[in-house]
Amino acid sequence: MCDEKLRVMALESYRILDTPSDEDLDLLTQLTARFCEVPVALISLVDKHRQRAKSIFGVRIYEETPREMSFCDLAIGGDKIFEVTNTEENDQFRGNPLVTASPHIRFYAGAPLITPSGHKIGALCVLDMVPRQLTSKQRSALLEMSRLVMQRFDMRKEMNLLKDSELQLADLIENTSDLIQSVSPEGLILFANQTWLDTLGYTKSDLPSLNIFEVIHPNCQAHCGALFQRLMEGEDIGLVDVVFKSKEGCPIALEGRITVRFEDGKPAATRAIFRDVTERKKVQKELEVREARYRGLINNIPGAVYRFSNDDNSHCIFLSPPIKEITGFASAEFLKGSPTYSSIIHKDDTHPSKRLKMERLRKHEFYDFEYRLIHKNGSIRWVREQGRENPDNANEFEGTIFDITEQKIVQHKEAEAKKEAEAANLAKSKFISRMSHELRTPLHSIIGFSKILQMAELSEKQVRNAKRISHAGEHLLNLINEVLDLSRIEAGEIYSLSENVKIENVKIESVIDEVILLVKPMAAEHLIQIVHKTSGHNIQAFVDRQLLLQVLLNLASNGIKYNRHEGTLTFEVMISSSGRARIEVRDSGEGIAKNKLSRLFIPFDRLDVEIDNPDLEGSGLGLSITKKLVEYMGGEIAVHSKVGKGSVFALIFDMAKSDHKASKGIDVPQVKHLEYTHLDPSDTDLASVKILYIEDNQDNVALIEQVIEYRERVKLIVAIQGGQGIDLARQHQPDLIFLDFHLPDINGDEVLQRLLVDKRTRDIPVYMLSADAMPKQIKRLRGLGVVDYLTKPLDIDLFLGILDEKLAKKNSG
Repeated sequence: MCDEKLRVMALESYRILDTPSDEDLDLLTQLTARFCEVPVALISLVDKHRQRAKSIFGVRIYEETPREMSFCDLAIGGDKIFEVTNTEENDQFRGNPLVTASPHIRFYAGAPLITPSGHKIGALCVLDMVPRQLTSKQRSALLEMSRLVMQRFDMRKEMNLLKDSELQLADLIENTSDLIQSVSPEGLILFANQTWLDTLGYTKSDLPSLNIFEVIHPNCQAHCGALFQRLMEGEDIGLVDVVFKSKEGCPIALEGRITVRFEDGKPAATRAIFRDVTERKKVQKELEVREARYRGLINNIPGAVYRFSNDDNSHCIFLSPPIKEITGFASAEFLKGSPTYSSIIHKDDTHPSKRLKMERLRKHEFYDFEYRLIHKNGSIRWVREQGRENPDNANEFEGTIFDITEQKIVQHKEAEAKKEAEAANLAKSKFISRMSHELRTPLHSIIGFSKILQMAELSEKQVRNAKRISHAGEHLLNLINEVLDLSRIEAGEIYSLSENVKIENVKIESVIDEVILLVKPMAAEHLIQIVHKTSGHNIQAFVDRQLLLQVLLNLASNGIKYNRHEGTLTFEVMISSSGRARIEVRDSGEGIAKNKLSRLFIPFDRLDVEIDNPDLEGSGLGLSITKKLVEYMGGEIAVHSKVGKGSVFALIFDMAKSDHKASKGIDVPQVKHLEYTHLDPSDTDLASVKILYIEDNQDNVALIEQVIEYRERVKLIVAIQGGQGIDLARQHQPDLIFLDFHLPDINGDEVLQRLLVDKRTRDIPVYMLSADAMPKQIKRLRGLGVVDYLTKPLDIDLFLGILDEKLAKKNSG
C-alpha cells in the first residue's frame, strides 16, 4: 500500500476530520498566535482531496479549501517547519487565490502534525497579511505546540477506543447466550444481563427488590447455600450445577462457574456465568430410562458392550458384565474408576489406539481396531473394539469389545510358518541366483574367447582345440540351465574386480590424449579449460591400458564435475624422485577439507556433497573403484587438496622397461584373417559406428574389444559405472549402447530409464548384455525399452550381426 493511502488511513483513524473543535484545541491555537505574534493561527487537516480547518483563532478566513490551494499540503511534505516569508515573491504561492484575493495572505508558517507511526496528517499554521519571519523562539514554540496538538489528538483517539471497547463489552454481555449475574454477600442481585432476565422471565425493574435465594429452586436451596458459604470463604468450587426457578415457577437447570471479588480482604460480590442445560438434562434422563430398558438385553450379548464419556478422562458410564471374562475385572470396578479401562491397555498400544479412536470420533466415523490388554492375572489378551459416537449424545461414545486372543494365537502361528517358508525360499533364491550369475560370468569369457581363437589364423589342431573348449563351455552352460531352473531364478548383484588384465608397456601421453578427447564435450558444457602439459620424454608405464584409461577418465570426470565455473583441468606426466612414472590430474575446484580426506576412498561416501549440492549426481563409488584399479596394476594413488584452491590426484606406476612382458592376462593371438565379411577400409566415404559399452568386469570388456577387431570403422567407448556411462552417452552420442545390468553404483534398469527420459539419449538403441538370464528379468527389461536382451555367454554371431546391420544402415543412407 502506498504512503499516501497509509497517511489518509492514519488521519481517518482519529475520527476528527469533520467534528467540531473543542476548548483545548482552541486554547492551543490562541496561544500559538500569541507566541508567534500573528493575527491568525489554525489547525489544518489534509485528507485525500481537501484541507479542513479543525480550529481557527483570529480572522475567520476559511474552514475548508481544495487540496491544490492548500498551504498545508507543502507543510506535511517534511518533518520541520515550512515557512514562506512573502508569498508574492514565492513561485509556488504568488498565483494562489488565497494570495491574489481575500484574505491576501502574505506570510505562512506550518509545523507538521506527525502521528506516532510517522504519518503527517496536517499542520499547525500561523498566517499574516503582511510579510514577516518567525524568530528562533517562535519557531521552537510552533513546533512544541504542534506536538501538544498531536498529544491531544492521541488522547482523543484513545478515549474513542476505550468507549468502543466499553460498548463492545456491554453488547457482548447483554447479547451472549449465557446467563451473567453479580450478587452481593447479602444475596442482593447487583447485575443481571438480558439473557438472564429473558430466561427467568424477569425485567430490570424487578432486580432491586429481588434476592438470589428467591430465584433458586427450593430443591436446590440447601446445595446452593453450601456453595455460597464456601465461596465467601474464598474456596474455588469449580464447575457447578444449580437449578433456578423462573418467575412462573418453572425449574431451569444451569451449569457454570462462580467467583468472588474481594475488597480489602472481604468478599464484595460474586460473579457467575451460567448456561441453560435444561434440555440436555432432559435428554440425559431420557437416555437413562432407555439404558435401563435395554440393559437386560445387552448383558446377554457375546462380548462386552460399553459407553464412555467423550472427553480427556473417558470415564466409564456403562460396561456390561462379560467384561470380567475378558479382563478379570468386574464392570463395577471400571465404573468406580479403579482401575480405569485405559490403564489396562498394553503400554505399546495405549497411544496408537487412543489416537485412532479420537480421530474417527472427530470425523463422526465408525472405528474398528485391535489392541492388547493386561488381564488381572497378568496375562496378555488381544481384543477387538468396534464403536462410534453416541448418536443421541455427542459427549459419549459406545461400542463392543470382543476377546480375540485365540484367533491371534492361530494367526501368529500361521504368520511365523509363512515367514519361515518365505525366508527359506528367499535364501534359496538368492543362493541359486548368485551361483547362476557366478557360473555364467566366467563361461561368458570361456566361450567368447574360444570363438575368437577359432576366428584367428591358427593351425588345424589349435582350431580343433578351441572348438573343443567352446563345445565344452556350451555343454556346461546347458547343464547349468537345467540344474538351476532359470525360469525361477531371481538374479543377485555381483561385483568383482577382474584378475585377467593385460599388463604391458603403455605410452601414457597417448592415453591422456584419448581421455581428453572423451571428456572434451563435457568440459565444454561446464566451460572448463583442459591443459595437457607434455614433458617431451614420451614416458611409458607398466600398466593395463584399458584400466589406466578408465582410471584417468574417472579422475577427469570428477575434475570437471566438482570444478568451479570456467575453471581448469590439467594433466601432467613426470618422473618422480624414486624413478617411477607420475601422472597428475589437477583441478581448480573448491578443494576438500582435511577432516574429509580420510573418507575420500570409502565406497558410497560422497563427502556430504548430497547435502551441500543435492543436484550434483553421483554414487560415491568412483574413487574407491579407481583406487582398487590403480593398486591392482601395482600402482599408488595420492591426493593433495586445499580448500578454495583445488585438488591434485597423483598416480604412480613403475616405469616401462624393454624386457617387461605382460605379467597377467591372456595374450590373444593377432587376428589376420576374418571369418566374417566387412567393409572395405580403403573407402574413406564409409561411415563408422560408435558404441558405448557400460560394464565393470574387465574380462567382458576385453572380450568385446577383441570381437570388434573383426569389424572396421567401429569405435568402442567403455564406462565401468552406470553414472559414468550416462555422462558419456550424453557427451558422445554413440550409435549403440550395450548395457550390463549389475553395475557397482546403480543397476542397469535405472541407467536405462535415465537414458530414455533424456532428450539427448532417448533415441539411442540400448541392448542389455548381462549374465542374468531370468525369463522374467528379460521380459521386464524389454518392457522398459531395451531393443533386445543379450545373455552371457554372448552369442558373438548375433553381436556382430547387430554391428553389421547398424553399419549397413549408416552407409546406405
